[in-house]
Amino acid sequence: MFGVNLDGSGLHMIIGPVPYVHRIAMSSNGDKVLYDATFSGFDVETGVINFDGAGRLPLRTDGIGNAAGVQLTADGSQLLAFDTLYNTDGSGAQQLSTTFNDLTPGSPVMNSTATRFVYPFVYPGTYSQGLTQLASAEINPASLGAAPVIVDPVLTPEYVIPDGSFTGMVTARMTASGSVLGLHFALVRDGLLEQPEDADSTLVDDGTNGDAVAGDGIFTSNNLHAPSDYPVGPRVLRLFGEVQDAAGLHHGTVVDVAPFFVVAQTPTGPAPQIDTVSPNSGAAGTRLTIAGSSFDGVPANNQVIVAARLAQVLSATSTQLIVAVPSDVVAGAGSLTVSAGGQTSNAVAFTAN
Repeated sequence: MFGVNLDGSGLHMIIGPVPYVHRIAMSSNGDKVLYDATFSGFDVETGVINFDGAGRLPLRTDGIGNAAGVQLTADGSQLLAFDTLYNTDGSGAQQLSTTFNDLTPGSPVMNSTATRFVYPFVYPGTYSQGLTQLASAEINPASLGAAPVIVDPVLTPEYVIPDGSFTGMVTARMTASGSVLGLHFALVRDGLLEQPEDADSTLVDDGTNGDAVAGDGIFTSNNLHAPSDYPVGPRVLRLFGEVQDAAGLHHGTVVDVAPFFVVAQTPTGPAPQIDTVSPNSGAAGTRLTIAGSSFDGVPANNQVIVAARLAQVLSATSTQLIVAVPSDVVAGAGSLTVSAGGQTSNAVAFTAN
């Protein structure tokens, strides 16, 4: 892989020699280069590297590769490989797929900002014929259209113990204009799905499985748990609702719910306590200093909710957290909370600009 300036100067090697390069792409400013290549054997490595050849960062390695579906956002901040968005600074990933549904992205094509995707899927009941349809998915859409509305999710408690027997409850209200096909849940760890193989992941509105009133639009499952081999740590609970309209088309909505933890035992220590947040307002990207007590000294073990969005924790001690206001924060008055080890702090006011 070579790079050269458009005036013909600066010819240089970016990566090489490489036996097989399947796909390359470049950010709009020319700084970041995507590569999808086989360096040896049969493993395909997908990652990014600076145009000058420095800073190579592998983001995904597998034996399949996804040359046609590997893409880079215009600003080079995110890379799409198969069904997963990777931050090109190495800070994390976000899987787009859901479980137990018919609208799972396989090899989507995304827009320049990684907020909208178009992908083919096999229509339910036609697997033997191999029939496919096109679908679109949008992150934080302005309107849900015909997709169901999922609100008021509640986890009781906000943790599970991975012993195969301790169960929690999840409830959520779902409204839809079409025929409801189902509301399900899955655990998400570090942005990637954890399939609860031994759990009934369906929420019901029929007066069973902990559901209080049949047909009231509140769906419930009292079988929220983690298998015994799941490691402890923070999670996100992903809810997926799906409906079918009068024309037979399927529409789905995904909602990620936090805070949520897998813990080794029932929490007994003091819950996190927030004393001050500085500043107490800010736009996306603003760094906040949270002072208090009973935080977790490992940044990734804290879940900080800023104005209804999960924030990235940059550094942590037991008495101080540094977090960044999420990029998708919605402007307006809201609150901020800190959760650690299955317990949540007091809420303090925070205004997103």
